[in-house]
Amino acid sequence: MDDKKIKQPSSLMKYSSLGVELVVILCLAAWLGRWLDAKYGVEKGLFTIFLLVFAVIGSMYRLIKSLMNAQNKK
Repeated sequence: MDDKKIKQPSSLMKYSSLGVELVVILCLAAWLGRWLDAKYGVEKGLFTIFLLVFAVIGSMYRLIKSLMNAQNKK
């Protein structure tokens, strides 16, 4: 067997993936919110606003938690 060490992803890779994840989550939240607004006839976009705010809060929580874990490992 080879005793090669498994490469850990760099910090840049970890945090860029968090950025991509944030964009994907926001796009999905916007799409779902617009779909729900159209389905239930909400004209002011309340579902869209609520889901986008929820997605931003959740993503920021995940980012802060990830940064805290990275800081504790050092």
